[in-house]
Amino acid sequence: MSTPLLQPHVPRLRAWLFCLGCLLAVFGYQPVLYGQGNESLNAAQANTAASLPGPLLRVIRGHGLPEHSYSMLVQEVGSDTPLLAVNPALALNPASTIKLLTTFVALETLGPAYTWKTELYALGPVVDGVLEGDLLLKGGGDPFLVEEQLRSMLKTLRRSGIEHIRGNLILDGSYFDASVGAAERIDNEVGRAYNTRPHATIANFQAVTFYFYPHPNGREVIIRSDPVLPNLSIDNRLRQRDGACSGYQRGISFSLSNTNSAEVIFSGS
Repeated sequence: MSTPLLQPHVPRLRAWLFCLGCLLAVFGYQPVLYGQGNESLNAAQANTAASLPGPLLRVIRGHGLPEHSYSMLVQEVGSDTPLLAVNPALALNPASTIKLLTTFVALETLGPAYTWKTELYALGPVVDGVLEGDLLLKGGGDPFLVEEQLRSMLKTLRRSGIEHIRGNLILDGSYFDASVGAAERIDNEVGRAYNTRPHATIANFQAVTFYFYPHPNGREVIIRSDPVLPNLSIDNRLRQRDGACSGYQRGISFSLSNTNSAEVIFSGS
């Protein structure tokens, strides 16, 4: 028989999600399709890249973006005339702006007050502060279950009278259907955080942050991970070099080992 130990950890649909939903409501979520046959936008209303504001034009030219590699549309809600339209009918990969759609669907389907539940159960009696059995963590798919929440759950567990556990920690990840974990990744970069698949017991976004420090010997680079994982192996091939720091994207190469999925390789300078 399992005994519930805590009130479920129920973080609200996060502030950014709710606020974004509010913005959609305030500015009017009205998809406007521009294309062939749309009378709201004709050739006379379309702008050229040269007519863009100077600061924006400098950024575009500074990055060498071809004119047909981007599109822009600025239009006041309630108006039929765009303030700015450059390649408005050009079909492009939506990239991160697709989050607007998933956010809208989440708010419409789940509601702004939706909460995820993460529950703890004692699979045995508690005697003099000792759980004589296993501790079961039942995940509910909370995407923002991070270290701070886990520490809070641990404190609550202690306040409930458990100081020691003579058993195992069991993670119940059965909340989602198996097909969710088999979802197709965005690309082949399996080590990237954006390719993390949903999981009922995901924690810290299923991601590891790496920090780099110069070694006192002037040649090597110290790498530290957060969180520290006992099964994570770091193959450190980084070296220091003289010169200004150009950013890790230009100087550091990151890859996963072909023979060990728990090993990461850093090279470069």
